[in-house]
Amino acid sequence: MTAQDEPRVRRISRWAHGFLLAGMFMMLGCTRHFYRSSADRETYTIERQRMTDGRWELPPRPVEADPRSRMGDSYDADHEPIPLDESAARQFQVTAGMPFEFHGWKKRGMAPIENPNWPDYIARESDGTVLLNGPSAMRIAMFTSRDYQTQVEQVYFSSLAVTLARFQFFVQGFGGQGTILRQFGAGKTENNQVQLSTLDGFNLTMLSGAQLLTSFANQLVFEFNGKKGFQIVTSSILVQLTQPLMQNAFARIVTQGLSLVERNALYTIRTFAEFRRQFYVNVVTSYLQLLSQLQGIRNQENNLRQFQRNLEEQDALVRAGLVDALQRDQTAFSAQSASSTLLQLQANYQTALDAQPSVGRPAFFVTSVNVPLPLL
Repeated sequence: MTAQDEPRVRRISRWAHGFLLAGMFMMLGCTRHFYRSSADRETYTIERQRMTDGRWELPPRPVEADPRSRMGDSYDADHEPIPLDESAARQFQVTAGMPFEFHGWKKRGMAPIENPNWPDYIARESDGTVLLNGPSAMRIAMFTSRDYQTQVEQVYFSSLAVTLARFQFFVQGFGGQGTILRQFGAGKTENNQVQLSTLDGFNLTMLSGAQLLTSFANQLVFEFNGKKGFQIVTSSILVQLTQPLMQNAFARIVTQGLSLVERNALYTIRTFAEFRRQFYVNVVTSYLQLLSQLQGIRNQENNLRQFQRNLEEQDALVRAGLVDALQRDQTAFSAQSASSTLLQLQANYQTALDAQPSVGRPAFFVTSVNVPLPLL
């Protein structure tokens, strides 16, 4: 290489380093945290824009469940552990024989889907029981209901679909850079070549259906051998505009997909608002039914005590010879019937407490605990 070639080589080296640094910065920006934060910011904005009527106003809350709830996730949202695989289906995983076949599995670890410690976060009395009243019943229902969490996620997904549909009409840039080192021949015929090429541009879809494509291509070829070298630079720019006139033309057709997802986001919010009202009614109804059952138990306990007192009086009268034994036995039979009814009421009450959640009727607990209920 001659002394005249050295400045050119240095310029090529600087350009190559510049392209490399630009690519590194672009890769740093395309991270899980970046995309997740961007999606949250755009999606929550879309949700707020649709809460224009008090009938479907929703309280602000993230799509993620409370970390203390049954669906809670206390791990890093950008590096969550992988859920445990289902044992029966695992045998049909083609790569099941390969340990940690997914990228980053060993580093991220594994964890169950459901938070196993969620019962520890429910407020309890000093004796370990859970006091269930109106506010606590609603709080626990929202804390443990999968149906409620599913509805929250549906609102988020419908708004997230809007961001994708809108993106189709944004200016979308693209770029690429390539470096090629080539070597020909040997000895006196040896020739070395460095090729640097870039392609940058953007495309835009207009509401009329028109497609605008603009690209700029640049290629630098530096060729050198033992005595001489030369440089070739070629550049080109392309601007292309396509406007359909028949099929898929004009805004009334092109924007229908965007309009559908924009409207669907509003409909999903309305559906969730209606679900929240029905959810409240179901929880309150379940709570009142529990109170009714508990009051029925208390009333039956009073009835049983009355029968027991009557039986004691009948025993005293029988001993005094004032009534016959048959009348006393009738009273004893009534007391036994009252006791049997009380046991049945108590069993029904415990069954109601231990009921598993079902659609539209969230349960308060799935653990066996005593739940004292105050009277309204």
